[in-house]
Parts: sequence; C-alpha cells; structure tokens
Amino acid sequence: MYNSFLFLILLSSNITVYFESDTLAKKLSYFISGAQQSLDICFHQYYDEEVIDSTLSAWERGVKIRVITEYDYSDYYGIQRLKDAGIPVIDEGYGANTTAHRMHNKFIIRDYRDDDTTNNSVWVGSFNASGYVHADNAVYISNFALSEIFEAEFNQMWGDTDDTPNPAYARTGSNKYDQCPFHEVYVDGIKIEAYFSPYNRISNILLDYINYNTSEELDFLMYTFMNYSIYDAMGQRFNEGITVYGVMEGSQDWNRNAFQYFQSHNIPVVADSFYTGDPHSLLHHKVLIIDDSIVFTGSYNFTLSADTSNDESIIIIHSPEIASLYKNEFIERYEETGHIYHIDEHSFSARPDRATLIIRQSKFVKLYREHHGFVFRPDGRIIHNPHTAYGPVIYKENGIWKKAIVVK
Repeated sequence: MYNSFLFLILLSSNITVYFESDTLAKKLSYFISGAQQSLDICFHQYYDEEVIDSTLSAWERGVKIRVITEYDYSDYYGIQRLKDAGIPVIDEGYGANTTAHRMHNKFIIRDYRDDDTTNNSVWVGSFNASGYVHADNAVYISNFALSEIFEAEFNQMWGDTDDTPNPAYARTGSNKYDQCPFHEVYVDGIKIEAYFSPYNRISNILLDYINYNTSEELDFLMYTFMNYSIYDAMGQRFNEGITVYGVMEGSQDWNRNAFQYFQSHNIPVVADSFYTGDPHSLLHHKVLIIDDSIVFTGSYNFTLSADTSNDESIIIIHSPEIASLYKNEFIERYEETGHIYHIDEHSFSARPDRATLIIRQSKFVKLYREHHGFVFRPDGRIIHNPHTAYGPVIYKENGIWKKAIVVK
C-alpha cells in the first residue's frame, strides 16, 4: 500500500534525505526559494508547476539562473515559461553536441556563484520535477567542496562560467572529459564521493564496490536494470554467500533479462507494487545499499547507455545512519510487493549492534491499521499480542536474534 507520509530526516545541519515523490516537489520548491545569488539547474525533466513557479520567483528577485534540460522536454510548457521570462535554457544538443544521448541528470547547485563559501548547497537524487508521483529520493547537502564538483560538471556542459552559454566550448555526453577538481569530500565527517557519466565509467566503480567492498549484503531499488556485468557480479557474490535483495520497476519490459537472471539463480529480486492511484506511478529509485553502511544514489540506472553515453550523476555516501534511512525505504518497497524481507538470524547472534539498527528501522517499515495483530515466532508460536502492531519485529531468544512477522 502506498504510504503518503514524507520521510524527512535531518541528519545534521548539512545533510537532509527526502523520500516520497508527492512531497519532493514541495521540498525542491523550498530549496529553490532559499537561493540568494544563483541557481544552476541540470534536470532531465523540469516542468512541475510548483517548481517552475518557485524558479520564476527566484529570478524575479534577482537570483542568477541557468538551466540545462533534456531535449525531449525542452519545449514543455514549464520550460517555455522560463524561456519567456528570459532565463537562459539549453539542452544536450547545444553547440557541437548531439541529442543522440539523454541529459539524464537531476541536480541543482545553489549559491555557488557568489563570494560566500558558507552558503553553497547541492540537491541531487532520482527525482524528476515532472508532476508525476513516483517512489523517489533526493539528498540536500550543504557543502562548498561538493558544490565545486557539481559546478565543474555544469560549467563544461554550459561551455562557460558566465550567465550566457558558449556553444564553442559546451560539451555533453561522450564529448565531455573529467574536469572535476576531486571526487571525494567529507561533510560532517561523512565521506561522500561524486561521479559523472560517461567519462567516469560508473559501472566500474559499482563493480569494484560489489566485488571487493561488500562483505555481507547488497540491496537495490532500480527503475531500469539492463547492465549484465552488474547483475552478473551480484549473482557471483550471491553464490559466494553474500545476501542479495532487490526491487525493480515492474512495468519496464527492459528489465526482463535481469529478472530472469535473478530468478534462475534463486535471488530474491521482485517487481515493485508502488501505486498511488496515478497510472503513471513508478518505482523510480536508482539506489544500491552495501552492508547497511554505503549508499549509491543519483540519476544513474544500471544500463549501458547510462554508463557510456548519457549525462548522469551519482553520489556515494559512506554512513550507516544514512544507509539505515535508505534501508527503511528499501524494506517498505520490498514488503509492499507481498514478500517478507528476511533477516538471517545467524548473523545477528554475533552482531547485536546490527540487530539494534534493524529494530530502529523496522518500526518505520509498515504501520498496520489494525491494532490487534499477533506476533508469531518463525516456528508459528505466538510470542506477543501487541496493542499497536508494526513489523517486522526482531527479538532475542536464547541468545539468538530472530525475526517475527506481524500479521492482521
């Protein structure tokens, strides 16, 4: 069942994580309204009415604005409103570039183009400002160094650092090269990496993490999954004893081969059941969680085009606390399909700290409307009849951490 509540977690004064697309447009509009000097907008779809209104309001109060969008949506009414107001807008085909690839980024840099290094912020994630309600995420990070990385990417696509784009120097898609001053920053002690397609070959970075930096579990939420090298690497790690769970968008015929691969290897990857009443509802996330401690998110689907031709961006956040937020979202999306997310009780006998983390996650996972559910032990015995039920529930019995399921 669709959960209409916004999950908003302010982890510090500098990192905020958002979920649920019906409220992300409001949060993005609020982010835009906070601009004092500049907004550099690089968005695949950017025509949600509320977001466009906030952008025009910023322009009217003197904020400098530059926009890069996808050619296929460059004539949409929202974009046309920006152009009519005098805001400079280009697409991936500007200058000597072509529209044979997609400009698929979803990021904004706020207030980088002033003399104050303390007010810079980046908005990044899977969310498109399209007006549709999808299962999505976004991260709002206040940090000068991270803003510098994203600004370097924006400026090479724009062809200049000025308000006016330069067709002689604008580069998109495979015409780009790495101009980022660095790819790793620390925000409140949290390591964050940022990479861009196609020049960073993000699939190689993903494969390094999957093959060499995963010791326990891989969980993913993916709109489009067509890159064989990635799902085969997951299958190999599964055969080596790594736990793998996934949810993919069910309406995507392109996901068929990946689904068949996971099913043939008995890997619990399921088609999503996200539905809001809107027939356009999608599981639109592009998320990978490693060992409940590292999160990949951004615009990057697991496809060859995302890796070799599209304009894409991804951040890698090294934080168990942030990973737990994404794990909440993962379990919600996984269990709304009717499947139960299984926790290996043996791993918890040696890792009570990890079990505690899952308990904290679990109480946000699914709130049942009926308050007379029974908690069953895995062997079927009733162990609790709560006044308010939620699940799944982790408990300890004879020194072993086990999972019980709340039922109506």
